Amino acid sequence: MIPTSPIPRSLSGRIALAGLAILVGVSVGWLKTIAADRAPQATPQKNAVIHDHSASAASPETPLTFVCLSSDDMPDYQYLLEILQQALKGTGYSPSLTTVDHAAGIEALRRGEVAGDCGRTEAFGESMQDTGLIQVKPAFRSARFALWGEGEQPGDPSQLRVGVMATVMPLKELAVNLGYTNTRVYPSLEEMLRAYNRRELDLIGVYEATLSHYHLHHRRPLQPQQQLTSVPVYVFLHPSQKPLETMISAAVQQRINEAPYRPFQHEELPRLTQNTIVMSCSLPPASPLYQRATRYYKRAFEALGYRLKIVALPRARENAELLAGRIDATCGRRQALERVAPGRVVRIDLPVAGVQSELWSRQPGLQFSGLEQLPANTPIAYVRGTIEERALLERLPHLKVSAITDTAIGLKMLSAGRIDFFLGESTSISSAMDNLTLETPLFAVNSLLKTDAFPYLHVRHQSLAPAFTEQLKLVLEDEARSANTY
Repeated sequence: MIPTSPIPRSLSGRIALAGLAILVGVSVGWLKTIAADRAPQATPQKNAVIHDHSASAASPETPLTFVCLSSDDMPDYQYLLEILQQALKGTGYSPSLTTVDHAAGIEALRRGEVAGDCGRTEAFGESMQDTGLIQVKPAFRSARFALWGEGEQPGDPSQLRVGVMATVMPLKELAVNLGYTNTRVYPSLEEMLRAYNRRELDLIGVYEATLSHYHLHHRRPLQPQQQLTSVPVYVFLHPSQKPLETMISAAVQQRINEAPYRPFQHEELPRLTQNTIVMSCSLPPASPLYQRATRYYKRAFEALGYRLKIVALPRARENAELLAGRIDATCGRRQALERVAPGRVVRIDLPVAGVQSELWSRQPGLQFSGLEQLPANTPIAYVRGTIEERALLERLPHLKVSAITDTAIGLKMLSAGRIDFFLGESTSISSAMDNLTLETPLFAVNSLLKTDAFPYLHVRHQSLAPAFTEQLKLVLEDEARSANTY
């Protein structure tokens, strides 16, 4: 369902509304397992408190209720709860987050039966203008949308069968713009998932945090294949709660200030020793990819009698340290590394990730066939040390190119309007967006290059490469078996 009030006409407005529609589909009753050929039967209880931190008889404070459309095992839930607790500290109130279905949530807000809503997009407020809801700024997180599927999807995007929900029609437009022309609309998330389980679809377009909580029978674990957009998400208040606006806004800003996103700190390299491998991974340590890499490589090296120390270095510094032999390995690079360091690195011929060069913009719906069609002096940025992106841009001297330190800076510059486009690696963009809150929607324009990423060793470890390759293969096979247990 969607609100009956008018939907914004612009694609950017409708993309923002997509956040509302997707979040509606996440109900606490069916976040665990979807059967192969039937829809989930459980439905969320109206106004059912689902977290122990809500006000209770053990608390002398008065509960102040916020409507939520997510479950208590999603990280955003705990994050917002802590923000609201900080905002209400000393007021005599404590936040009570409740899970309701979409229709019940809308009616509760309209009637003023709840203080507010704990996570909607800007277009939600536009669709509820008659209620006078208060949008609390700044945004406390961003919601990302992607096309999901099983591992790397080969071939022409137009040949892949893609499903999206009817309530998020802008996702279809974005998918088609990226070449996924065989995209079908489904009336609900349940029907789309049933079609996917019946293998009628190759990819499904959905709010990214949603499917990280699903396990589908008879299918391998889902992975994001193509990013589509990222939109900011805000707390909304009923007009009767106007005094809370300043307090919640200050608490959100305080949390942002206390934990600024700094993916790469200045890190002293460990001393190289005979039985230790120092490996760099140019991803934020908190990202799932970084953590998986740490687990895989630690298992493989320990089986060979080595201790592993992983450091997070910016890409340009990683290049310099690896080629100078001050680190032993890198966790995942594309083969272009061999072109700039012939004879100094050894590729472990096991692809550990598919990587795309993605172009992002603030404008939705751009029809794009190549960088060469961009107007002269178009400001665009890439991460210093990303060899493929630099090669793409060096051929186009008419563009105004900036080389920056890391992906997060590029996305912030794009969100702030300092550049018109950002060109980066898909894995780094996903990891950065997981930790950034951007105040404007961003849109994937195109994927320019798809390649595999491989681990690399410094050439002094060439004799270790065969044994490490075999051991890493065993680890990856074992991890795959564990992930595919239904």
